Amino acid sequence: AAGPAAAQEAADEQDAGTTGATGSAAQRACLACGETQKLKSCSKCRSVRFCSQECLRSAWPTHKLECPELYRAKQSRVRAAAESIDEAGHRLEALASLETHVDASGADTRPAVLNIDTSARFHFV
Repeated sequence: AAGPAAAQEAADEQDAGTTGATGSAAQRACLACGETQKLKSCSKCRSVRFCSQECLRSAWPTHKLECPELYRAKQSRVRAAAESIDEAGHRLEALASLETHVDASGADTRPAVLNIDTSARFHFV
């Protein structure tokens, strides 16, 4: 349940360095005027921000060209982050299962594996 939300959050954190087709960094500032207060993200790509409907309308002719590509890029980052989180979770589960076989002294407490004497010779009759 936390995987997709965490993946979205990780992708959002990467947005600070993303550059769109307009050449401006997707920062926490209005795409049209540069205002940094009371911003709302584009509802499609969520990569650029606007402070008002007026700024959205003035920047829309340019942003509508880059919005689909920014959306695809963000979705790709979300998928990659989700896969990374899932992979890390599997590694942690594997480590946790190993830790259950080690006591406080560091000795392995797993049942002994049957050792087979490879020097034994078999004679078939």
